[in-house]
Amino acid sequence: MIGSEIGRQVWDTPAFETLIDFLLDDPALSEWFKRPPSSDFRELSFHIASFVDKWIKSGIAPREFCAAHTEGFYNSVSDPRPVCVGIMICQDITISENINLPFGFALRVADREWLLRFPERFDVPEKYLFRLPDKPTTLLIASSTADRNHFQGLAGTLALGNARVGLHKLWEALWLATSVVGVGTDEFFVYASPFPPGAIEHIPA
Repeated sequence: MIGSEIGRQVWDTPAFETLIDFLLDDPALSEWFKRPPSSDFRELSFHIASFVDKWIKSGIAPREFCAAHTEGFYNSVSDPRPVCVGIMICQDITISENINLPFGFALRVADREWLLRFPERFDVPEKYLFRLPDKPTTLLIASSTADRNHFQGLAGTLALGNARVGLHKLWEALWLATSVVGVGTDEFFVYASPFPPGAIEHIPA
C-alpha cells in the first residue's frame, strides 16, 4: 500500500483525512504520532495501509469488515510496545532440543510444522514461507520491542531494526561458542500485530 498507486488513491481521499484527524485527536495516539510531514506519521500510515489491504483482500463489505476488525486495529495502533520477531535459517548447525535464551532470543529445532504455523499467527502471505534446506539446520529467533513513550511513531521501525541486529548477534554468539561457521540464510521479520506498523521483510538466501 505504501508507495503504491492504490495507496496514493487512499491517501488522497477525504475519508483518509477524516480518519487521520480522528486518530490524532485521541490523546493515547497524539503523543506518539505527529501530523505530516513528520516522519513519525509514516508508521501510522503503515497501520492504516495494512488495515485497508486486508479489507481489499477479504472481499467483504466495508461496514462488515470494520465491525469485525476495528478493535484489533485500534489495539495495534495504540500498542505501547510494538514487537517484531525475526527468524534466520542457520545451516550446518543442529540442536537436540529448543533453547530459550534471555532478552527474546531462542534457538529452535528446524521444525517444518512449526514454520507452517508461525506465519499463520501473523497472517503472512504464502510467498514468504520458509523452505528448509536438505541439510542440518537450526532456526535462530530474535524478538525485539520498543517503547513508544520514548520513540513515538518510530517505535515499530526501531523494533524491527533491533530484531535484525539481535539476530546477527545471536548468529555471531553461536559461532563463537561452537567454532562452527553456520551459514545463515533466509531472514524473515514480521510484526506481532494484526495490523502492523511496517511491512513484512524477507531477505532470501
